[in-house]
Amino acid sequence: MNLITKFWNHFLFKCIFYPFWWLKYKDSFICNGRLWNCKISVKGLNNSIKIESGAFLNNVSIEINGDNNCLIIGKSTLFSEGGRIRIEDNSNKVIIGNTVAISHLFISVSDNKTSVEIGDNCLISSQVIIRTSDSHSIISKETGQRLNQGANVIIGNHCWIGYGATILKGSCIGADSVVATGAIITGLESPSNSVIAGVPAKVVKTGINWNTKRI
Repeated sequence: MNLITKFWNHFLFKCIFYPFWWLKYKDSFICNGRLWNCKISVKGLNNSIKIESGAFLNNVSIEINGDNNCLIIGKSTLFSEGGRIRIEDNSNKVIIGNTVAISHLFISVSDNKTSVEIGDNCLISSQVIIRTSDSHSIISKETGQRLNQGANVIIGNHCWIGYGATILKGSCIGADSVVATGAIITGLESPSNSVIAGVPAKVVKTGINWNTKRI
């Protein structure tokens, strides 16, 4: 078997046949982009995955476990170094906008009816984590009620997320903002055109914008 034959066999299995192996007949999978060495596992009913034209996913794992969940990856969005998207429970959403450049990203969406939304033209560095839930419950000893419900995460258009940043439930980052390396954002709502840094993160500067070019 020559190299060309090996390549096509690998490509067809990983990018075409493998994803459909796990998808059930009541699920929707639309891929107009390209997948390389990706794994997709869907368990549940009425889940949907849509990968828009020009998107390229390299070494990305997608796991959906629940019902009525939705994943949309926008046009010309790039996962260059890999990543993992995990959706658990029911009626959750992950929406990644158009022309988002991602090095390596882990998204975890759990609890019912929570979402991660990432705007267009964002830049996301390596080892970034975004979570809508703590995944486990913290219970009030007095009332027996859960204290740590999940909440949405929203990242506006044209945001730059630095290496190793963690963005936790209830966080909202305004457009044209920069999240510093290693920042841990816990439920912060930041204005547009701001720099967010620290542990826990806070707004350290406003009135800024950023450019990928070193001008």
